Amino acid sequence: MKSISRVKAALRSVGLLGAARLAYQLVDSDGRRKFGREWRALRQMHRQFYSGLKSTPRKPKHKVLVVGLTAPEEITLQAPLITAFRLAGYRPVIVLDSRSLLARAAYRAIGVDLFVYYEDYLPAAACAPDTAPDTSLESLLQISHQDAAIGRYAISWLMRTTRDGNPDLSAARRVAIQKTIESACAYAEAVRDIVDIHQPAAALLLDHGYSPAGQLFDIVLHSGGSCFSWNTAHRDGRLMLKRYGTDNRNVHPSSLSLTTWNRLKEMNWNDTCWDRLRQEIEDCYHSGEWYGEVGTQFRKRFPSQEDLKVELGLDPTKKTAVIFPHIFWDATFFWGTDLFDNYEQWFIESLKAACANDRLNWIVKVHPGNLVKDRRDGYSGEHSEITAIRESVGTLPPHVHLIDASSDIGTLSLYHVLDYCVTVRGTVGVETSAFGKTVVTAGTGRYDRLGFTVDPDSRADYLATLARLETLPPPDSAQVELARRYAYGVFVSRPVHLQSVKFAFSQDAAASLDVSGSDGQTFWCAPDVTSIAEWIESGDDDYLNDVAQL
Repeated sequence: MKSISRVKAALRSVGLLGAARLAYQLVDSDGRRKFGREWRALRQMHRQFYSGLKSTPRKPKHKVLVVGLTAPEEITLQAPLITAFRLAGYRPVIVLDSRSLLARAAYRAIGVDLFVYYEDYLPAAACAPDTAPDTSLESLLQISHQDAAIGRYAISWLMRTTRDGNPDLSAARRVAIQKTIESACAYAEAVRDIVDIHQPAAALLLDHGYSPAGQLFDIVLHSGGSCFSWNTAHRDGRLMLKRYGTDNRNVHPSSLSLTTWNRLKEMNWNDTCWDRLRQEIEDCYHSGEWYGEVGTQFRKRFPSQEDLKVELGLDPTKKTAVIFPHIFWDATFFWGTDLFDNYEQWFIESLKAACANDRLNWIVKVHPGNLVKDRRDGYSGEHSEITAIRESVGTLPPHVHLIDASSDIGTLSLYHVLDYCVTVRGTVGVETSAFGKTVVTAGTGRYDRLGFTVDPDSRADYLATLARLETLPPPDSAQVELARRYAYGVFVSRPVHLQSVKFAFSQDAAASLDVSGSDGQTFWCAPDVTSIAEWIESGDDDYLNDVAQL
């Protein structure tokens, strides 16, 4: 390993490391095919964008650090955001892990010419704390370095890469944990140097819950800057944008700021608003677009309420509760605080409570996004939820029914069968509450405690709630209206509909991204780009697309 590091250092010193990586990629047949696809996409980007975006109409006053991507189609999807920052007076600085020749060429195609690389700033040895063999998970999560919550980011990264929802803290895993912490410390030091040198006023990130993007998020905020997140929304062609500061750093990207929520509560509400919201949800489910990034509703069917009850074997004399598990190892410690140590522990305790309460029909709906993530990770084993069921309770009792990730039953159909939705903070809680159902949460940071959900304050209260869940009344009309106003904000008001770039997720096994862009000459005046630029300059937390209606 030391000899490999020395070779990398030597190649880096003469500027040939990127070329060497590319040559290594081309040796492999799969690598050559991937390079061919990316090269064609890159040529298309240059034809579309370069002449129109190589110069900026406004002299930049600030810098924005942009967490870089590597695939040309993903960079094309970033183009409207980066152009909007340029229009708002920022000079983008692309932060890449290493000198990827294709990535740099793709960013230059959209007019960006300033790059920094983590590998240039990583210290030979970071000042990482030595985690003792008896260090608890809670203590690991509290580790910080250079004003960054590296413990949380490191453990999240370890869980994601190992697909382990309940981190193994045994002596056998301590070496891996220590190395992950050390790596997170090194990246924190690299980010600190990058921020000190470039003095950015802002950062633009896709995900900030893993290392090293989390370190960049924390250190930019601690240095007085703002961070902007972007995520694909609930349907093709739309993004969710949020500005973060030190006051809202732990909220979910699709949550509503207090200002937005107050505007929605004051909005003139009528049946037309609910019809628009319901149509938005139902259309996306039936088209298969609903969160297509992870293929949640590809090729689903939607049986009637009565047919579904018969198909699942539900007792018609009982009410029905559905547990909607989060993927245990994905985005575990990103937002808010949880009643339980992790999603897996929450699921197991909720499952045991369901098995003990036979006065309800219970359904466990395994997250359908497992399938796409399996394909992308090259994983073919048992899903974590199934393993947890087998190891914690064994055979499910007759009143608890399982819907596997591979089921072709559309989630929308469950909304007409269930009376109770059980989640930590999943999007499903927003949807089901809008359909007039009782939602029980086990975490903060999104839509809890706003008047339309049941939010226990402790594990004991939560488990006691599940033990008597059938006694909870349905939400009243005022609560349902609150829920619908909130859902309207999430699914109608907040998403930006891109026009300068079109994108969709192919409904294949990997939910492949398909992106096309308009001519670069039209970008500067494209309605989506100018609207995003105005939002960047406004100081508002939430981008809103229908401000006039609010």
